[in-house]
Amino acid sequence: ERAKGIQPSSPYPYYYLGEAYYAMGKKKEALDNYNKAIEIDKNNPDFHYALAHLYISEGSYEEAVKSLDEVIKIAPSSITGRLAKKLKESLQVKREEKETVQKWVRLEEEKKKQEAEKTKTSETQAQGPGGMMPPELKGQEGQKPPELTGLSPEAQKEEKIPVEKLIKSIKFGTEKIRYQYSSILPNYEQAELLKVVPDMISIVKESKETPVRKNVILALGKTETPEGIDTILKIIQDKNELFDIKISAIDSISKLRKEDITTVLRNTLKAMVDKRESDRTEAQKNIKDITAKLENMEAQRIALNMQVNQDEQKKNEIMQKLGGGEIPGGFAPPPGIQQGIPGSLDIKEIQKLRAEMQKFEASLEKKKKDLASTEKQIAELQQQKGRYEALLKKTEQKMTDVSVTGPATQQPQFGPMGPELGPPAMETPRYEETAEDKNEVIFALKLIRTLGSMKDKQALPVIKKAWDEYGVENEKIYYILSLARLGDFSGINTLVERLGQDYPQDRIAEEIELRKGIIEVLGEYLAQRPDQKLLGLIEYLSEEGPYPEVKGVASSVLASLTKAPGK
Repeated sequence: ERAKGIQPSSPYPYYYLGEAYYAMGKKKEALDNYNKAIEIDKNNPDFHYALAHLYISEGSYEEAVKSLDEVIKIAPSSITGRLAKKLKESLQVKREEKETVQKWVRLEEEKKKQEAEKTKTSETQAQGPGGMMPPELKGQEGQKPPELTGLSPEAQKEEKIPVEKLIKSIKFGTEKIRYQYSSILPNYEQAELLKVVPDMISIVKESKETPVRKNVILALGKTETPEGIDTILKIIQDKNELFDIKISAIDSISKLRKEDITTVLRNTLKAMVDKRESDRTEAQKNIKDITAKLENMEAQRIALNMQVNQDEQKKNEIMQKLGGGEIPGGFAPPPGIQQGIPGSLDIKEIQKLRAEMQKFEASLEKKKKDLASTEKQIAELQQQKGRYEALLKKTEQKMTDVSVTGPATQQPQFGPMGPELGPPAMETPRYEETAEDKNEVIFALKLIRTLGSMKDKQALPVIKKAWDEYGVENEKIYYILSLARLGDFSGINTLVERLGQDYPQDRIAEEIELRKGIIEVLGEYLAQRPDQKLLGLIEYLSEEGPYPEVKGVASSVLASLTKAPGK
């Protein structure tokens, strides 16, 4: 800022101010100073190159390309010009990849919409009078018989495949066969699955195919054998395992009520919360330390740059005094200086000036090396800071579009952009949400649901902390239900309100299970705190509930309340 006041017509104070502001994250101030430097000297390629990187950090790729075009126009053969060409090519590739992803997402959305319409039409045709599902099809909407799932129409006509033959096909068949036959396995009865427990454990441990492993894990949990459960619990506790696999693991044992399972699930959820808190604390500390180092290094860099410019200016002044002639070290005379023998200087003065020239050249060489070393350290610190900021954002950012009914949808993966995007000093790693990040949230929310249904009261404080870390709005009703199952009735009114809402037609079975859980919790609540209005609601649902499952659980709750002492 002081240099700007001393040399208002020089572009360099503005350029270096822009660099400093950019490093501090003050991009508006950086933009203003870069533009001012360009306004004073529009033919300096470094100024335009710096501006291009600022635009890239903001996602303004079109503006970045314009600035890069200026660099290429001004100095096409220079190092900066060649870097600009490479960077421009990378940006164009990135834009094409982005357009490809957007096109893919649109096609997937259209495909899902078509499938939903087909499913809705099939359900409508299968319904009996009054739009109700025929009793023999209750609970089987959208499901194929176990022996037909995943097979071709020709294979569906055959008799049910023996489980031993099915396992052999999963182990040794082609890719398509492995995928299709593994999708059938979870639908086999427990007695049949018990015959192939060792084979299933072997597949789970050795297979590299995620869909196959997930299906076999679901079947393995159905056996309820000690060795099967032990294998599944190890998957849940494995820090290196995919959350996509862990989701299937918890689904496979969520209905079992065993103390060792409950303990593992509780400890797993606690470990996840503790890790996020630890990661956040460490990231905050490291960001603070690195920021302080960066401020010092930036000050050193600016000071060195100023010194280099001053030495260059003094060197030019000496060359002017020499007035041309033979310049020491083989240097050509500066622009505008005519080569010849200076007439106003004697031999001693020329020798003195040449000695000063050599002194400044040595000084310049050292300062430029110091400057290069400083810039390298700054680049490394900026990359470290960017990684910690990305980690911090991941642990702080709450997702809003997570569905716990299944793992996150995989998106096409493109390779990371290479170093040609710019020098390290300009790169800032950014957190971008991935399918595995979503699966981590889904896994945590499933743990909350499962621990609630297991009525593990020791898990209550863990669940509350986990909700603070992973909670999403569309899962809140299940969180409140889990709290109530563990004796915390603070959200009882929200649960009662849910019973008065219409059933969502796109997920009837899931909603029925939710309301069964709510009714059971209301029974526990009424046993402790009698309430005639809520009792009337339970009586109504036992008589007029829209689904047999709802009527049945309401009748059971009512029966247990009337048998309670004092009733």
